[in-house]
Amino acid sequence: MLTKTLNVPSSMVAQRMQSSELVLWALVTFGRQMVDVLVERFSAQLEEGQVMPFATELELFKKELTRLRDELLAAERHVRTQRLRETRSRKRRDDVIKDVNAKVARLRRLFGGVYDDDQLADVGFSRRNARDPEELLEQAAFLAVRMGRKNLRLTGSQYDDFELEAPKFAKELKPWVKKLRLALTDLRKQERQTEAAQLAKDEAMGEFNRGFLWMARTVESYLRLAGLKKQAELVRPSTRRPGVTQQQPELPQAEGEQPEADGDELEAGGDEPQAEGESGSTAAVDLFETVDLTESEVS
Repeated sequence: MLTKTLNVPSSMVAQRMQSSELVLWALVTFGRQMVDVLVERFSAQLEEGQVMPFATELELFKKELTRLRDELLAAERHVRTQRLRETRSRKRRDDVIKDVNAKVARLRRLFGGVYDDDQLADVGFSRRNARDPEELLEQAAFLAVRMGRKNLRLTGSQYDDFELEAPKFAKELKPWVKKLRLALTDLRKQERQTEAAQLAKDEAMGEFNRGFLWMARTVESYLRLAGLKKQAELVRPSTRRPGVTQQQPELPQAEGEQPEADGDELEAGGDEPQAEGESGSTAAVDLFETVDLTESEVS
C-alpha cells in the first residue's frame, strides 16, 4: 500500500528549516545580550533624541524569518499533498483502464466468435489495440455509439438464426466510457495543480534564500560585534549553498526534553490529508510547526 509521510520535508527544505531554527535560536537566546552590548558600545556616538535600532531590528528579523520559513513549509506540504492526490488519481485512472480494456476484449471475443472481421469493424471494433489511454477512450466511446445504433443490422453470423443484441452490450459499456473520461480529466487536472504547486514552492524557496542570506549575515555581524564569536560562526550563511548556514549542527536541546517523533502517515487510500497537531519548541521543533517567538522568550 502506498504511503506518504507528509510532515517530513525534503532534504533541501529540511536543511533550510534547520538553518532558520539555528538563527532564530541565536536571536532568542542571545538577542538581549547582543542589544545590551551594542547599545553600550555605540550609545556614546548617539546624538540627543536618537534611539538604538538594534532591539527593533532583531525583533523584525525574527518575525520575517519565521514568516519565510512557514511559507516555505506550507508550500512544501502543499506540493507533497498534491503529489499524493495526483498519485491517487493516476491509480484510479489505471484501474478504470484495466476494466475498460477487459470489457472491450470480452466483447471482441464474444462478437468475434459469431461475426467476421468486416462485420466487427462495422459494429465499431478497432482493428488495432489502443496504444494509450486517450486512444482507448476514443475506441471505447466509438464502439459504444456504434453498437447502440437502433438501425444496426448484423448479418453474416456463422450460426444460423443467431444474432447478438449489440444495443444491450452498448448500454453496459457506456458507463465505463464515462468513468474513463472522468478519470482522464481528473488526472490532467491534478497534474496541472501539481505543476502549479511546484512553481509556488520554487518561488517560496527563492524568497527564503534571499531573505535568509541578508538576515543571517546581519545577525552574524551583530554577534561578532557583541563578542559572541562562537555563536557568530554557527549562524554564518553558506557562500556556496543558498538558504543554509555554513555549518549544520544539531540545535541545542533543553535538559530533559525528548526529541519529537515523526508525525502520522497518510495512506493513499484514505481521506484528504489532515493538518498536524501543534507542538514543539525553539530548540527542537516539528518541521511543519511554527515557533512562537514572543517577547517573554527573548527576555
